[in-house]
Amino acid sequence: MSRKKVYRAAEHFSDALEILPGTLSSSCGIQMSSNREVLIDGCRGLLEYGDEKIRVNVGNGVVQIVGRGLEIKSLSYKAVVISGYILSVEFEM
Repeated sequence: MSRKKVYRAAEHFSDALEILPGTLSSSCGIQMSSNREVLIDGCRGLLEYGDEKIRVNVGNGVVQIVGRGLEIKSLSYKAVVISGYILSVEFEM
C-alpha cells in the first residue's frame, strides 16, 4: 500500500471517529496506536477472529478490524486490544 493510500485511510478513519458518538453506544471508545494496535473499550464479545479480520460486538453495532497478522493481545470483560498491521477499521450498524 502506498503512503498516499495510508494517509487517505487515516483521514477517513479520523472522519469516522467524528461520527462515532452518535452512531454507536456512548460506552464504546476506540484508541489507535498508529496502524499497529487498537483498543476497543465497551466490547460486548467477539463475533469473528482470524489473522486478517476481527469483528467485535459493541452493543449498537459491530467494529470490524481488517489487516495482516492480527492477534488479540488482551481481552477483558469490557475491552479488547488487537495488534498487527491494521489496514482498516469499519463500523457496521
